[in-house]
Amino acid sequence: MSASVIIALVGLVLTVGTTVFAIGKIIGAFTAKIAAELEALKQIVVFRLENLEKKQDKYNHLQERVIGLERDNKTLFNLIKGANNG
Repeated sequence: MSASVIIALVGLVLTVGTTVFAIGKIIGAFTAKIAAELEALKQIVVFRLENLEKKQDKYNHLQERVIGLERDNKTLFNLIKGANNG
């Protein structure tokens, strides 16, 4: 092999190596950006889920109070009904 062919092959190897390295850096940067966006999205989802859980807790408490009021109302109704009949 002549010196010019060897130099051309070395140049080709270096060019390919540099290209692969550059592509690797681009992919790494892209992956990091996606990871950051996913983390931000995760934080939003967690925040909204926590707020929904708080609303659900308030609703459950209200529902328990209404059930208690209905039970008390029925008891009072029966007492009044018994007083009117007795």
